Amino acid sequence: RVAEGSRIPILIYNVPKYTHVNIKADAVAKLAQHENIIGMKDSTGDVPQLANFLRVTEGQHYNVLVGTASAWYPAMALGIQAGIHALANCAPRAGVAGQAAFAAGDYAKSCAIYQAALPLNAAVTGTYGIPGLKYACELAGYHGGYVRCPLQPLSEEGKAGVKKIFDTAAEKLSQLGVQI
Repeated sequence: RVAEGSRIPILIYNVPKYTHVNIKADAVAKLAQHENIIGMKDSTGDVPQLANFLRVTEGQHYNVLVGTASAWYPAMALGIQAGIHALANCAPRAGVAGQAAFAAGDYAKSCAIYQAALPLNAAVTGTYGIPGLKYACELAGYHGGYVRCPLQPLSEEGKAGVKKIFDTAAEKLSQLGVQI
């Protein structure tokens, strides 16, 4: 009903971490047949499930986007060409460089970029959450802003943890010729 009522094309967003519902491949296969559903963002990090989504939508005008940097490199290896990641807020150049290296066939460099950025991704999507992401954005030179209630600002201890992970990722990426 949502797809039929929308004047613009829509994407399905599979994020069971927050919805407690995991959209399965058979449902995706059915939804992909709707002319106004043009794709999906999958944030599960489940690479075999991503492969199944690609399989059941093969040959259709349907885009599968990876929704977490934790599955970014494996998703590219499967043929997924785009993603929407929290990590891109605080390390956008790393994402661009990793994607460009992969597209150029430099899989070793793309994988190395992925592995260098992975601990930062874990910090800002899990360990420290949104407050950590906003602080990492500040460390990268962006305005991260304030968290909204009921979330609390990052503690000084949390800031030290994020900074250590951020600095380590920045150093490893720099060694690869990539700015964070």
